[in-house]
Amino acid sequence: MKKAYILGPLIGVLIFAFFYWNFTKEFAVKEQQKIADAKAVREASLKKEAADRKVAIDAALILQAQRKKDKAEREAKDVADKEYRLKITDDRDKAFREQERLSKQAERLAKEVDTEKAAIAEIEKQKAFAVGEESFLRQYVGQADANAKSLEGVLKAIQDADNARVAAAAAAAAAEAAAKKK
Repeated sequence: MKKAYILGPLIGVLIFAFFYWNFTKEFAVKEQQKIADAKAVREASLKKEAADRKVAIDAALILQAQRKKDKAEREAKDVADKEYRLKITDDRDKAFREQERLSKQAERLAKEVDTEKAAIAEIEKQKAFAVGEESFLRQYVGQADANAKSLEGVLKAIQDADNARVAAAAAAAAAEAAAKKK
């Protein structure tokens, strides 16, 4: 019996040890498999996360480049719009100044036209006076020529009368001298 007390627990311990050893051997393999699976899942998860992060970074960089490009285009458009508005404002101001200048010039030219019309009217009056004076002078010269011719005729008649009187006086003196000689 004494052997039974030792042998029973020893056989129980051996059976326990056999099952424990099988269990621990399989358990360690299963545990290592679980750890390896968990590690593989975690590595896959990390790789997927890294890949997702890389895709997200690439997308963010593309989006950032697009935003930068859009911002540059917007700024260029704003600058172009400001320059365009400034140019339009300058052109409007220039056109207004040109309009004012031309308006003043038109007023000045209108005054000059009125002045010139008055001068032309004065010249027309002077011309009419000169034409009237010319016609008067032509008529006067015509009358003066006619008077000069008539005076020449009168002077010639007077000269002829004087010559005739002198000839008559000479003839009378010759007749008187001939009568005295006789």
